[in-house]
Amino acid sequence: MGNCGLRRTRFAVRLLSRIYQRAGGSYGRDDGGHFLSPAMFFGPGERTGSFRLGEETLLTAEDGKSSISYEDFAVALIDGFLFRVSLTPEYVQLFATVDLPTRLAYFMLRAFNENVFYRLFLFSALAWLFGTVWRDASQRPAVAAIWGAMIVAQITNIAINVVLPSVETVTPTVLLYDAIRYVAPGVVWAYHFARFGFATAEIASVSCHLFLQPALGILIR
Repeated sequence: MGNCGLRRTRFAVRLLSRIYQRAGGSYGRDDGGHFLSPAMFFGPGERTGSFRLGEETLLTAEDGKSSISYEDFAVALIDGFLFRVSLTPEYVQLFATVDLPTRLAYFMLRAFNENVFYRLFLFSALAWLFGTVWRDASQRPAVAAIWGAMIVAQITNIAINVVLPSVETVTPTVLLYDAIRYVAPGVVWAYHFARFGFATAEIASVSCHLFLQPALGILIR
């Protein structure tokens, strides 16, 4: 790796470390925080995508050496400290214990039901309600009323199915995470419903799990 690439990697590690620290070190979970330290030998090398997360004991390879490259350390930081720690233990356990066909059946059925309850019925009702009081010059429901109905319907969905059943402490960071992970995709599906119809929204939101679930199974395990 050249000097330019080395500087970029170091900058990325420092930047991600600051983001993680400002997020509270544990994404709203009161577990005492985390400490991130590389192996004994830490320097430029190749990105292998292979690493181990330990605790207070120095990790070594079979030859007794303890080393990690800048590239793999950046991957470990993103996966182990920014991506994986943001997932609940129950969600991680799901991918460790439930096979892919069962996950596909569960999440695809859940996506189908969400489209029925929160797009076909709730979003449509809210769009009509908001449109009765918020109209454009042609006396049609204003665009903002439609988008507002999309957002409110999805927030209601996530509040009922994610936030209220959760046992973790609700913090601004957790709410931001839920908004990015759950609310934003739901608004996308609601837009598909409003723009292209119920069948298109169902096919899109349900079939995406054919790609999403195998990918998450690889990333999380």
